[in-house]
Amino acid sequence: MNERIKSEKGDETMKRKSNDTVYLYRGTERRLRVPNATIKADGSIWCGAAPALDGEAMAADGADRAAVIAAIKRRDYSGIAASWYVRMSAPKAPGGIEGVREAEALRRDAAAKRAAEEAMSPADRERREIERLRNRAERLAESDSEDNVSGPMRLRAEADRRMAAWRKAYPDEARAEEAGRLERLAVDEDRLAAGAATYDADGWLSEADREERAAGHRATAAEYRERAAALRQA
Repeated sequence: MNERIKSEKGDETMKRKSNDTVYLYRGTERRLRVPNATIKADGSIWCGAAPALDGEAMAADGADRAAVIAAIKRRDYSGIAASWYVRMSAPKAPGGIEGVREAEALRRDAAAKRAAEEAMSPADRERREIERLRNRAERLAESDSEDNVSGPMRLRAEADRRMAAWRKAYPDEARAEEAGRLERLAVDEDRLAAGAATYDADGWLSEADREERAAGHRATAAEYRERAAALRQA
């Protein structure tokens, strides 16, 4: 396409390039997928008449975001600083956002996946495989397969066998996992305590009754945290 976009003040003219799917990254983290993006000759990335802008760069310059958005809606780009545009493969301070095409995004994702796999400990890798077995069992049980009864039973039995072996082989990791589970249960009990102290569906409980109910949840939360602390100190 050779269509040109001009600001209302007529002080900016840039040729469009062909549309593409662009992925925005900050460092190694993928932040956004922009389908049918327009990549301009200067590398800036546009979605229709709106350019992709680096919010952190704008904040660092004290930009008025509302005013910038209003100007873009008027197709007036004269107040947009060059450093605010997100560009293809051009990370910059302070935001460090860059755009890459889909092929490069897939390459980066594959590299990140390989790096994460290599960084996993043997304990974490085996624990992941156990969860995959359990997830397979759940999916099979909910399917219309002829094997949706005995199949899940076999998978769960295999997961349980490997879980027992995992706990024996990696006792430190097993204690840490159990401690985390207990801590999450304690948080749940905290929420129940907060609700129990104020909520009464039927209106039959006195304030003392509600407080007694809440105290029970708080005591359970304290017990969970005590058990978790003991596991972490073991």
